[in-house]
Amino acid sequence: MQYSSYNDTLSKTVESAIVTFCANADDELYAVKSVLDCFNNSLTDSLRLPLQLRTTATIICLFVLILGLTGNVLVPYVVFYTKELRNSTNLFLINLSIADLLVLVVCMPTVLFELHSKPEVWVLGEVMCKVVPFVEMTVAHGSILTMIAISFERYYAICKPLKAGYKCTKFRALIIIVCVWTVSITTTTPVLIIAEQTEATYIDGTRVNVCLTQASATWQKVYFVTTTAAFFWSPLCILIVIYVIIAKRLCLDDNRTANLVHHHAECVQMRARRQVVFMLAAVIACFFICLLPFRLLTIWLIFSTYDQIKSIGMEAYYTLLYICRIMLYLNSAINPILYNVISSKFRDAFVSALRCKRPNRILMRQSTFTTTNSSVLMSSLKNSLHLVPSHQSTQSSAKPIVAALKNDNCVKNVCETESGECQQNLLFHNLSILSPEESYV
Repeated sequence: MQYSSYNDTLSKTVESAIVTFCANADDELYAVKSVLDCFNNSLTDSLRLPLQLRTTATIICLFVLILGLTGNVLVPYVVFYTKELRNSTNLFLINLSIADLLVLVVCMPTVLFELHSKPEVWVLGEVMCKVVPFVEMTVAHGSILTMIAISFERYYAICKPLKAGYKCTKFRALIIIVCVWTVSITTTTPVLIIAEQTEATYIDGTRVNVCLTQASATWQKVYFVTTTAAFFWSPLCILIVIYVIIAKRLCLDDNRTANLVHHHAECVQMRARRQVVFMLAAVIACFFICLLPFRLLTIWLIFSTYDQIKSIGMEAYYTLLYICRIMLYLNSAINPILYNVISSKFRDAFVSALRCKRPNRILMRQSTFTTTNSSVLMSSLKNSLHLVPSHQSTQSSAKPIVAALKNDNCVKNVCETESGECQQNLLFHNLSILSPEESYV
């Protein structure tokens, strides 16, 4: 969450900081010549980045671009194609996929231009110099806020299921999405002032355009540090706390679920819960691993001294920079895998959509019993189950106890009376009981 597009803006800030450190005695900015002087003229005679770096980065960028575009385009398609997936949580997932698409469409071409042109030369014009970092940071903030919204939806579904019915609605989700983008646009507005295109003298004596998002003034440094804290460190802490609470609740519910439906559904329940825990762990790990390196690199470069920057060498600097940026783009590309493909429900819908077949409603709607209040559970059963007896029972006074079990291939119906004898064969239609495992993965 996404959100990873924030990197391109910060990378320009980093490069601007290096150029500022390396300005000549007359304070006239010689963009690339100053960088070359700082790094001991380590570029090749052709004034290009090393061929190995350009080739490797280009191949990886193209792979990430294709993977990301394919996955993030299919997410909204599958959700709209499958009626059972049209819920509030998946609206957030669609919003996240759209944000990731913007990251890939806006950021990746910029990286490719930079790789195959003279270092630090801006060729996209003055308007794009402001638009690109503005769009990238807006998408970055919006993606992170969307992740938080998804996490709270899961929290309500698992920890407060009785409130989830009226708090986790499509209308409320749309309002939150509008608020997310309003906050994102507002907090990114200063970038329109900070980013600017200027003309500088290149090392070969030619005049070139450079796009700088500078962090030289105190308020600019405060802005970038504040946004990094507000849209990276704080969300990370919030996500960790929420997911720890969810994991504890899932563990506490294991025994209750096993006692309710006996050993028949235990393996199904454990499988579903392991899937949820794995998905939550994957979200946190991907978010932290992919975004952390560039955040640390940016803060270090903004506040480091000239000698510290010079000591790493120019080739090492650009290699480190592009590794961090590609990791951020990779986060946007694999989000469909983390949020959707891991889900068995989405996977079934995904396969059905590709085959142009409507998914089996029985397979799409699974039942797990996690409600601790037995009266609420029975009420949910009465409202959710349509029982059709295949034949009339000869013992009308018997009271059946019904449990629905599902494995990977079929739905099983268990029906027994208080005496332990089976009296009816029941067929369940439109079975859907609110549960965290099935509603939110």
